[in-house]
Formats: sequence, C-alpha cells, structure tokens
Amino acid sequence: MTDSLEDVRSFIHPSTIVYTRRGPKEISDVCPGDEVVAQTGAFVAVAIVHRKPYRGLLLDIGGRGQVHEHHRLLQADDTFVQADELRAGDVLRGIVPRYTEDIPELTEEDCLLYGVMMVSAKVDRDNVVTLRHNMLTSAAEETMKAGGVNFMHDQGADTLVFMSPFRREMLLDERLRMRFHAPLLHLPEAKLKKLQQGLWYGSMASSDPADGDRCIAVSDRALAEAIRYIFLRTGTDLEYDGEVLRKPPGPIVEGSTGCVDRKIRSIAREEFSGELFDLETTGDCDEERTYLTNIGASHNGGGRYFQ
Repeated sequence: MTDSLEDVRSFIHPSTIVYTRRGPKEISDVCPGDEVVAQTGAFVAVAIVHRKPYRGLLLDIGGRGQVHEHHRLLQADDTFVQADELRAGDVLRGIVPRYTEDIPELTEEDCLLYGVMMVSAKVDRDNVVTLRHNMLTSAAEETMKAGGVNFMHDQGADTLVFMSPFRREMLLDERLRMRFHAPLLHLPEAKLKKLQQGLWYGSMASSDPADGDRCIAVSDRALAEAIRYIFLRTGTDLEYDGEVLRKPPGPIVEGSTGCVDRKIRSIAREEFSGELFDLETTGDCDEERTYLTNIGASHNGGGRYFQ
C-alpha cells in the first residue's frame, strides 16, 4: 500500500465493498495482486492500494456507501462523473461480472442444496447440518433424496438433520461462520440459477410463499454481499438493508447488455474521520482502469486533489 501523496486521486469509505475473484472484500482489506471486476465485466489485477487520512464530509450515495465528493462513478451513459455532480434521480451503472468457471464434480442439484444451506443451515464441527424446514425447503428434501443424502426430519423442532455432502472449507470460514466457497461465485449459468433458486428456497424472510422470490433473510454482511454478487451475475442488483436482500421496488431501469442501471434515491452528507482508500489497477485501457463496488463502477480515482 502507498499513501496518495500529491496525486489527483479521489477516495472512498474503508467499508466499501469491492468485488474480487476471491469474493467481496472491504476496500481496506484489498491487497495488490487481488483481481477486481472492471468496467468490461472481466477481472483485472490491483497494482496499488492508495490510502489517505481524511477528516471532513463524505457523500452517502443512496444508502449504498460513502465517497469523497471528487470520486468518479459510472453513469448510465457510460461516462464517469464526480460524486458532487450527482443528484437524486440520476442513474448509476453497475457491471455484470462475466467471468465463469465450472466445478465439474458439482451437479445442479448440489448447487440448489448449497444455496438452501447458505441461508438456512447451521453446520457444526463434525459436518452435521441442521437445516430450518419450511414449505420452500421441501425442494431441498427432494434434492437430498435424489442424491442419496440420508437425513432425519425432526418434527418437533421442524428441522432436517444430515451429514453435509460438502467439504467444511466450502461452507465455513475460520471462525465457523457460513461463507460462500469462492469458486462457486463463478459457476456457469445453469448451475448459477440453481444456486440462486436454493437461496430463495432456503430463506425464511417471509412466511408468504408468494414472497419467497423477492427477499432473502441474511444478517451477515459478508454473506449478503456474496449473494448480491451471485445475483448481479445474472443482471439482478439486490438491495440490502442489514437484515434482508430484496429486489428493488418499482420499475427496473433498462440497461444495456452486461450492465445493471439503478436510480439514486438520495444523496446525503456525512461527517468522517479516518483513512479513505482508492485502487489503481493494471488495466491497459481506460475501461480496465476501473473497479466494481457495491455503490457502482468506480474509476481509478480522478477529480481534484483534496486537503
């Protein structure tokens, strides 16, 4: 990492999520060599992580995240604009990641079960899974039956109990929290859609089955951002309020192929004191000198130097 010194870069809040090949990371955790999603939809390597102490105002972009007023974000017309020129109602452009890599040993049914487990299961140290049961997880039951997975239905607790067919490192991080196995973020379309279906099925965000395809209950931000990335790959940009992920209300803004456009609901100013960050990638063209965050596509800095 380097300090920005006398360059003209602009910066964003340290908790901003950046989508990398190894999964979503807060920008403060990104390292040189990490690969991030560029404006092209492909991955490009980070060359330098810039950081700078700052005390002053940041702009909160529609509740998605905070940026310095000189930070540049991609608009729906494929041009970058400084944050201080944006207004509520303007449209920002997100990017649909297009990197794909299969895991041949995983079937489509495995992917569905994995999705259910991510949002509805508890896995202990012995790989024993306790899965919350509801009307929607009946699909998981059928999947386990078809795959020969033995399970017990605890009628009293309304749970399914079985041995996980997945390796521990595919389910849990070092603190035993449910985490997406990074390669599953890049599955080809058919398996990806089964994974998404499993996430809908496993959620208990609503007791109304008709609402099951509109919200996913998850209180863990890291897990929520991985799920957001999975849906972004098929052109759906879910909103996250800290408890559930849901499809944005109202009409969808039509974007060009490979893009997800979203109207800014509000812009507010917030006080900040601490370090801000920016990334410099190794891209050969202007479109590759960009990186995708949960706010939208960001340029490699730009704008005026600030004190």
